[in-house]
Amino acid sequence: MLRKRPKIGDILEIEIGPRFAYFQFTHKHQMYGALIRVFDGLHDSRPEYIAALADRSVSFSTFFPLGAACNRGIVQIVDNIGIAESNAEFPTFKTRSVGLNKNFGPWYLWNGEQEWRKENLSDNELAFPNRGVVNDRMLISWIRDGHSDLDYPM
Repeated sequence: MLRKRPKIGDILEIEIGPRFAYFQFTHKHQMYGALIRVFDGLHDSRPEYIAALADRSVSFSTFFPLGAACNRGIVQIVDNIGIAESNAEFPTFKTRSVGLNKNFGPWYLWNGEQEWRKENLSDNELAFPNRGVVNDRMLISWIRDGHSDLDYPM
């Protein structure tokens, strides 16, 4: 029987049409739940060496209701490996009030523990992931459409 309860370090598979995408569960936040890092690229079949996926660049990071998705069979745990050094640190997220122009603040940056306000963000800060939780449909859409946080302001 397949394990359905996710653990930190799990590599998970999700179907995107006839192809597959992979992501890793890297952190658990008390309020937002599972933080996942979605690896670049789609695959026609499961790679022979799952651990090699961890060396791929990350397309985006987001919070996702991983336990529910595992229980419902939306995603499948395929391996558990160490988290790459580049993904070991909790990322800084950005957020802002809905409806505002993406080039203007106020913005809020958040590192998982503290939040601070900024009127404008640098180009580097604009590339931070958006703070929020996505459902499976949004996750699939973002992967399929080549999601960029700048394209989907929250």
